[in-house]
Amino acid sequence: RLSEYGRKTTIQLIQPYYELDQFLIFIEKNLPLLKSLENRYLTNNKNDTTIRYLFLERIHYNLLSQWQLSDVIRSSIQTWDDIVTNRSLFLD
Repeated sequence: RLSEYGRKTTIQLIQPYYELDQFLIFIEKNLPLLKSLENRYLTNNKNDTTIRYLFLERIHYNLLSQWQLSDVIRSSIQTWDDIVTNRSLFLD
C-alpha cells in the first residue's frame, strides 16, 4: 500500500514536466507551420484557412491524442487542477 502511494505521488510530480516536454517537442516539429500561421496573421490574410486547419488538425492528432487523463479516483483535485491549468496555458 505504501509503495502504491509513493508511485502515485512520483507520477503526479513528473506528469507536468512530461506534458511540457511533449508540448515542446510538438512545437519544435511544427515550427514551420507555426511561422506560416504567424505570417498569415501579420499580413492580415485571414482568407487563407488551410494553414489554420492543418495546424488545428496536428494539435488534435499529435498533441491532444498523446495526453492522458489522470485516474479519477486515485488523483487528487490538485493534480487535476494542475493538468487543466497547464494544458490551457499550452494551448493559449
